[in-house]
Formats: sequence, structure tokens, C-alpha cells
Amino acid sequence: MKTIAGLFDNLDAAHAAVRDLRELGLPSSDVSLVAHDVTGTYTQSLNGADWATTTPVHRDATATGAGMGAVLGGLAGLMVGLGALVLPGIGPVLAAGPLATVLSGIFGVGMGAVSGGLAGGLLGALVDLGVPEDQAHYYAEGVRRGGALVTVNASDDQAEAVRGILSRHYAVDVERRAADWRANGWTGYSPTSEPYTGEQVAAERRIYGLAESVDPASRYDDDESYFRRHYDEALAATGRDFDVYRPAYVYGQTLRADPRYKDYDWERVEPDAQREWETRYPNNTWADFKLAVRTAWENVKATIR
Repeated sequence: MKTIAGLFDNLDAAHAAVRDLRELGLPSSDVSLVAHDVTGTYTQSLNGADWATTTPVHRDATATGAGMGAVLGGLAGLMVGLGALVLPGIGPVLAAGPLATVLSGIFGVGMGAVSGGLAGGLLGALVDLGVPEDQAHYYAEGVRRGGALVTVNASDDQAEAVRGILSRHYAVDVERRAADWRANGWTGYSPTSEPYTGEQVAAERRIYGLAESVDPASRYDDDESYFRRHYDEALAATGRDFDVYRPAYVYGQTLRADPRYKDYDWERVEPDAQREWETRYPNNTWADFKLAVRTAWENVKATIR
């Protein structure tokens, strides 16, 4: 078994990746999530709590259903132990899975504390899970700067498929991102650093062409509803189930989120989109799925630019 990690620029993309990992057949006990919540949007929706950013705490996600919103409700159904932590150097986060267990143990809640984690918070916990230390620095800093991290405990036989799913949902190229940070004076992640403020996270997102904010509680629900309506109107007659087209809608959505294409029109995007689609889905003819991809590209209500 090995630990494979993917850093995402927002929780929506991480959620979509987790969903596909579960559909691959991975058990919830092998998938972890840590997502920064600098605005408190998610952690407050769990239990209405106000969060200080200095004291390590843990609270379980006891609320379910509509009160949690579509994203949190979906994650609660996919993952073990969805809850909230405040991490030194990072601030409030959502956490779930084995990584949440380790972090909770570090801060005296539950079991699972280990020596490396005690020494380094998220950094040490990642190293203890088998992430190489240099990459653990990148992932921990990515969460600190507003990202969402997914880790997977996968067998050698599963590794390629897992990496494909993370890539399909546009996991960040952490080597390139870290090079950008170094060029601006970054020397490595430290749990003693000050947590990023909302303004700093917004500035970080602007650097990479991302929206300053996303409405996480409604975006996934809005997109899913839109995709289903479009399917009913335009694609149901093909005889294929909605779930057959779901990857195409998600693919179009993630294309729209890709900073490489933020200023492109569809005509400029399509050749690249087709090549990548045919590489990922060699049995799904582009002509049959192009409409769903383009519809998501053009009409998703809450786009990340």
C-alpha cells in the first residue's frame, strides 16, 4: 500500500475527486480530506460554532441533511469521521478519514497520535502516512494557503487509477506551485507560522486566476441540478443513464476551472479538450459526449475563473 496525495484549489474539486475514488471501490477508511476553511463557511454549518484560530480543537460533524449543505452532506456520506479542527499555522479546517484521526490524536481527542505528527502537525501527520517529507511540505503549505488536500491509501494495482482521478479533477502541480512560492521567499512549511487571513487567501487565488470566493454550500447542488435538467432535456433520449454522462459534465466543469483556459472561447479549448478526453476515456467517443462537456463549460452557474 502507498499514500497518494492530491492538492486542490477548492473543496468542490476535492469533493468530486472523493466521490470518484469511492466509485472506484476504495473504502472510506482509505480516503482522507483536509480542507482549509478560512471563512468558517463549512465549520459553522456543521454546528453553528464560532472558531478561534489559535486553539487546537476538534468537533465532530453531528448535523446531517439540508443543514449541512450539498457539499458537506455529500462528504458526510462518503467519508469516515467528517469533523472540524483548528490547526496551528493553518487555522480552521474540515478533516475526515485516517488523516483526521491522526490529527485528532495529536491534539488530544481520540487516539492515533504519533511522534512525527506531534512534532509537525499536518506536516508530521502526512509524513507518518507515508508522504515524502519534501512533498508533505508542499501539501501542508497548500492547505495553509486555502487549498483542500485528499490522500488515498492505495495498492499498487489501484495507484494508476487513483492518480488518474486526482488528475481528472485538476489536482495542483505542487512542484510548480512550490517553485512559485520559493521565488517569493518561501522556505518551507512551518506549523509556527501565522495562519493565512481571508485577504491573503483571496490574494493567493487571484495569482492563479481563481475566484476570490466560492459559494460552497450551493455551488455543487446548483451544478448537479443543472446537469440533470440538461440531461433530461437533451440526452435522456440516447438511452444512456445520467451517470454515464456525469464524467463529461464534471470534465467540462473542471476545464472551466483550469486557469490555462480562463480567457479562451470554446473553439480554442475544444481541440485540447478532445485530445485529453480521448486519452482518459478511449471507449467514450468524443462526438457522443461533447455536448455534455460543452454545456458544463458554458453554463455552469457558479464558475471558478
